Amino acid sequence: RVLASGTLVAQNDPASGSWFFIDPEEMGASLGIPFTPPFCEVFEEAGKPTGTYPKHLCAGDLINFHVMPITHLAYSATWYGLSAAIAVGTFYRFR
Repeated sequence: RVLASGTLVAQNDPASGSWFFIDPEEMGASLGIPFTPPFCEVFEEAGKPTGTYPKHLCAGDLINFHVMPITHLAYSATWYGLSAAIAVGTFYRFR
């Protein structure tokens, strides 16, 4: 089963090793190995990297992400600005 593909996702390029969505059958075919489900992500213990490819993820990599205060301020200003513009446009349209 292809997990994420669509019009906004680039096509996989097995020749260059560029994968934009998970397609286990296509990945197996490009490596010359048969497709055998299931596909799972492999985790490593925190602080003990294995040094293998593909890079194994720590559980913290999936739940911890950092947003800098300036980035958060920019996002909030953008969304408040868009909300204000829509409110003004709606007011002038239906007055």
